[in-house]
Amino acid sequence: MTNSWLVQFETVATVSTCHIHVVRSFGTVGDMFSKIFLAVATNLAFATSVLAQGQPAQKRAATPEEMNTYTVISAVTLCQARKLGVDFEKSLTIGATGFYSAVAQKHGMKVPESRGKALNEQALSNGIALMTTAAAMEFCKENIPQETQDRLKAASDQLKKGGAN
Repeated sequence: MTNSWLVQFETVATVSTCHIHVVRSFGTVGDMFSKIFLAVATNLAFATSVLAQGQPAQKRAATPEEMNTYTVISAVTLCQARKLGVDFEKSLTIGATGFYSAVAQKHGMKVPESRGKALNEQALSNGIALMTTAAAMEFCKENIPQETQDRLKAASDQLKKGGAN
């Protein structure tokens, strides 16, 4: 019988994760093997996380495909929160939180448009709120306040005018 447990070792700089498969069998040999395997795997995971602490993580910018995935997830979450009766501003915060966290932690606040440079918190937050709201208009327009729809349309029209020059 094989069981799988997820073990995480959290450090200041990184989180190392490994899957440990424990082999159980009848008798002491299987038990001893399981304990040895668990000890080796634990030490290996710990050593990996300790080594990673000494090296600054070089995080790459999110790809357009990743940004699309994060946008859809955040928009659907916003729509679901609205359907459950949560007000728009809170729904936007709920929807955008995972998106922001993914870009901040996994990609070091870098998006395709940032040309390899990290955005500041405000720029990233504003961009994510805009992308989440725009995508939510596709999924649940009826749950987006009219004032927000009007502001989004005006911003879109302004971008189109600026893009046409």
